[in-house]
Amino acid sequence: MQMKKYALILIAMVLRLAAGTAQALTTTYTGPNSSNSDQWNIPANWDNGVPCGTTNVVIPASKYACVWSSTTPTHTGSLVISNSATVGIGWTTVYLQSYNALGTPGATTITMYGGSFINMRMGGTPSIPAIQLAGNASLCMGSSTQPSASPTFGYGINGPYTFTLSGKGGCNAYFTTNNSFGELTTAWDNYAGGGFTIYANAAGSLDGNVTIKTNGSSAACALLVINAANAMSDSGLLRLNGNTGTKLTMNANDTIYSLFMNGTQQVRGVYTSSGMGSGWMTGTGSLTVSTGAPTQPTGLKAVPGTVARSVRLDWAAVTDATGYNIKRSLTNSGYVTVGTASGTNYTDFTVQFMANYYYVVSATNNYVESADSSYVSIILPVPGLVITVR
Repeated sequence: MQMKKYALILIAMVLRLAAGTAQALTTTYTGPNSSNSDQWNIPANWDNGVPCGTTNVVIPASKYACVWSSTTPTHTGSLVISNSATVGIGWTTVYLQSYNALGTPGATTITMYGGSFINMRMGGTPSIPAIQLAGNASLCMGSSTQPSASPTFGYGINGPYTFTLSGKGGCNAYFTTNNSFGELTTAWDNYAGGGFTIYANAAGSLDGNVTIKTNGSSAACALLVINAANAMSDSGLLRLNGNTGTKLTMNANDTIYSLFMNGTQQVRGVYTSSGMGSGWMTGTGSLTVSTGAPTQPTGLKAVPGTVARSVRLDWAAVTDATGYNIKRSLTNSGYVTVGTASGTNYTDFTVQFMANYYYVVSATNNYVESADSSYVSIILPVPGLVITVR
């Protein structure tokens, strides 16, 4: 009876060990770089066989692993896409099972290193597992003549890096959970016209800076649709680019730190489709921008300083300014910055007597500089000098 008990214990230990070994198994892609043929499902292209079950998957640096098969098995292990490596999903004929290569949503975490890329050419509506950014990485939802994909990012994109999302007309990206990335930026697939759409459907789903770039026609390459309150970060920057068409749809109210339009910082305030957002914004919601471009300083005055051979400058405070640049010239042109100030005064100690100095001041914040103020001029007389006119 005692022997039987020990035998059962030994069997249980062996089973646990076997289970642990299976969970720890990692298979690394060793096959050729290919973008248009299924190399994923060839056992010889892996050092531990085709990914399946609980296997962890590694795509080494600079490798291109293409998966394009209706028999692609599922796996619940992690997926590591190393520096400049690519996982290509599909080619021509649609085999939606190819998305199994990305792992199982809710179980798999995809770690993407610098320059890594997920290239979807398979259409469909895949659910994307959690993505951990270990560098700037990219995902394409559709290119060339292949069907457009509409993925859902429901398990998080996290890491202090830039995630570039590209696509074409008919592609839709759904952000349905809280994310924490450095920046979400867009790119346009130049094989196909039209832009794609990004839907922010949850609070915190765009918790980072967001940049919408242009397509080949100078229009926005993506439409940003805000469907949830507080989808964007209160401390985030929103950069919208494009000369024509709607760039932003606000179906809920949101607040950001700063707004840039075609590279120019916009004023702070509340933007609506019938107000300051008219012409480029739709929807019934509002976008509150807490910090805008600083205005041009006013009220600049120049007087002799309390120290010999110095000039004291004063001006009015500018809302949203975090600092000021003081500029000087001898000819009222070609101004050169001679100092900075955090307050509304500055003393220039690098002047000479009897020279005519021109000054202007500009306001700055964390991102942009205002236009220069109107100029003032001053000549410091030599102390005690008496000029007699006959």
